[in-house]
Formats: sequence, C-alpha cells, structure tokens
Amino acid sequence: MRSRVPFYILVSLLVIVGVTMSWFRHAEYGVPWTPGQERQLWEIEARVEFQAIGEPVKVSMAIPQTQHASR
Repeated sequence: MRSRVPFYILVSLLVIVGVTMSWFRHAEYGVPWTPGQERQLWEIEARVEFQAIGEPVKVSMAIPQTQHASR
C-alpha cells in the first residue's frame, strides 16, 4: 500500500493557497466574505490620446459630486 503522506501534503497546500487568496482578495480589493455584505467601491480609469497639430489643446475631466448606485 502506498503512503498517503504526499496526498495529505498536497491537499494541505491547496487549502492554504485557497485561504491565502481569499484573504488577499478581501484585504486588497474589499471583496466581502459573507453573502449580503455590501461595500461601495469605485475604480475609474481614463486614458486620453491625441495628436496635437501645433495648436493648444484643453482637456477637462470632472467627477459627479453624488453617485447613485444602481441595483
């Protein structure tokens, strides 16, 4: 009969990796652990590319003061 020690080591490593990834997502990105828990997160990226042809260019970006969350 083969030893089951490598199997238990593999299962333990997978459990440790899963718990660590879950904790990292919770700590870094604010992902809640329990159902029904809500967090308001906003991440916005903007990228503006243009080629000016010798004339002044003005870029204006603004965020709304109040945001209404949609459900």
